Amino acid sequence: MRLGSKLVRLPVAVALFAALFVFSSGCGSSSNASQTGQSSKPAVTGKPMRIAFRDYRSGQNLELVNQSHTAPADLYSSLQTSAARKVQTDEVIEALYEHMRGQGFETHSKPGDSPAQSDGAIVAGMEVEDARGSRHWMAFKGQDAKEKAALMECAKAFVDTYNLTYALQSVDVPPGQDPFKNPVGSTKIKDKQPIRELPKPTPPK
Repeated sequence: MRLGSKLVRLPVAVALFAALFVFSSGCGSSSNASQTGQSSKPAVTGKPMRIAFRDYRSGQNLELVNQSHTAPADLYSSLQTSAARKVQTDEVIEALYEHMRGQGFETHSKPGDSPAQSDGAIVAGMEVEDARGSRHWMAFKGQDAKEKAALMECAKAFVDTYNLTYALQSVDVPPGQDPFKNPVGSTKIKDKQPIRELPKPTPPK
């Protein structure tokens, strides 16, 4: 969240609840703002961002996009092949990214998409895609303990935010198939492992 020219880092959950309150107010809040002459921060900044978490052990691949990336109405009103993508406000996604950056995401990440498959050592990872392109930060066996702890903090913040993000997705599910399947949009993941629940991320051994 930005106040003036200063960047204020708030806990992800706090920023999320604030954004959810504003979102739930809907048109009423916009009307009240116009009546009082107050201006609110634009919900859509025009800076698309996607943040994804992948657990290679369970096959879970989840992603959050901001409203500049995908309009909620466009995603939730159309049939999708997966229910694993959710849309959150630009402000909350920015707060989540800033939290990840504070944990060292930009220092440790590598350019490009996350690996499609584990090489046997990789167990999980985070991916960010914005105007600069895609970059990923992987957790792997034998990783430095301090780096591993920082990455797991990013994963935990992501899962907490994902679990608190409301979504009502229409999914086209053939008879006998699980609706929680990959791939998810632009994540380019080709496996089709089921996503059944969202456990807290666990560090590699």
